[in-house]
Amino acid sequence: MKSIMVNGQMLASVESMQAEPVEYYARKRVGLFNSASTGTSMDVLQALQKFTDLETELNRNLIGMDEAVHVALLGLLSGDNVFLLSKPGAAKSTLAGLIGDSFGGGNHFFKKNFTPDMSMSDLYGPLSVEKINQGLYEREWAGIATCSYALLDEFYKGSSTIQNNCLEIIEEHTISLAHRRINVPLLGVISASNELVNANANSATWDRFGYRLEMDYSEDESDIFEMFKAKGGHAYIKTRLDTEEILLLQGYIDYLSKQMPDEIYRTMSSIIRKLLENGIRPSPRRREVWARAVIAEYLMTWPDSRQLDMSDIDQYNESLSVGANILWVEPEQRSAVSEIVTLSSKSEKAVIRKFRADMESIRNASAKYDLSKAAKAYGMIEKAMEELKNSVSSPKYAKTVDEEILKAKALQGEIYSNAAKNMKKEQ
Repeated sequence: MKSIMVNGQMLASVESMQAEPVEYYARKRVGLFNSASTGTSMDVLQALQKFTDLETELNRNLIGMDEAVHVALLGLLSGDNVFLLSKPGAAKSTLAGLIGDSFGGGNHFFKKNFTPDMSMSDLYGPLSVEKINQGLYEREWAGIATCSYALLDEFYKGSSTIQNNCLEIIEEHTISLAHRRINVPLLGVISASNELVNANANSATWDRFGYRLEMDYSEDESDIFEMFKAKGGHAYIKTRLDTEEILLLQGYIDYLSKQMPDEIYRTMSSIIRKLLENGIRPSPRRREVWARAVIAEYLMTWPDSRQLDMSDIDQYNESLSVGANILWVEPEQRSAVSEIVTLSSKSEKAVIRKFRADMESIRNASAKYDLSKAAKAYGMIEKAMEELKNSVSSPKYAKTVDEEILKAKALQGEIYSNAAKNMKKEQ
């Protein structure tokens, strides 16, 4: 049995302990106990290093997908569900499969492509004849009920009945039957889709996907070159994640999300107030996901592999930027959320993220530009590049800023090219 010591108390799996916990974390699967450690004290930094190693492996094999890789691993680390949106062929399912490989195969990874005619048996396993003969409505549990990590591909193409039956298992990691409640070993869920369906505040399933990221095909010249050589889904993943360690890390992150400095809670509260003033209403669930995500980001990006310090205000401020992928409810709110989080969190990472989003908005609109609009967009890009250089001064982001500037300059040429083509069409 592994455990984590925190302030003289112990975080451990509830299942492994006979005593009652003082507090519950990680969906009541990890408890805070007053007793001293009775098993192996887990090295948190060593366990986190596996996530860092896995991120490096995935980025080496999935070119141009750094943000998607990071978000997917943050979701697993914090214990919250991830929704990836893109056009077909962007390697969303490949990413999920490679993360599944890090669990070591077997029943740890479950993948299901949702269709309108799929049944409960496809998801949970067939009905148990033996149990039915005993008068119990139960199944030969399989699929999502027995795995550690699940890919629910094209989730919204499943029937409303199937989607609603997933609410409990993807949120609580339990299955409620008439005669008992089953705890399942599920640690993470990722959904990949080519379209958004019912993405609004009234959708219970949509609110259960804590992290949401829209991906696109990389147009970076070096990425295009490297993509031809990268192994992608053919890669053998060497890093091995430990399910006991993941569960304890999820409990630790849940615990720490209630222990942040008051200064950070004030900043987070200020961001929520600004969102509300702009008509954006993230649910209490989303706010809790954000708090856990801040801790997960803090831990995954902590620079010292020898000692962990959970009092670094700058590290917290940088980590607040993950809210840009969590706090929006409807797709049209993404830009506003990104801007509010960026301006309020003092995060250089958030500044870079907003710059990318602004450039993408200009690129998407540029196909219809005339010369006048192209000139205006050119000036907007110039101003944005200047702001980026002035706002991001940390050496660790120097290379990223240079790359974003090069892409933006290429975009300036692209919008004039589009404008010239549009003029020819009109003549």
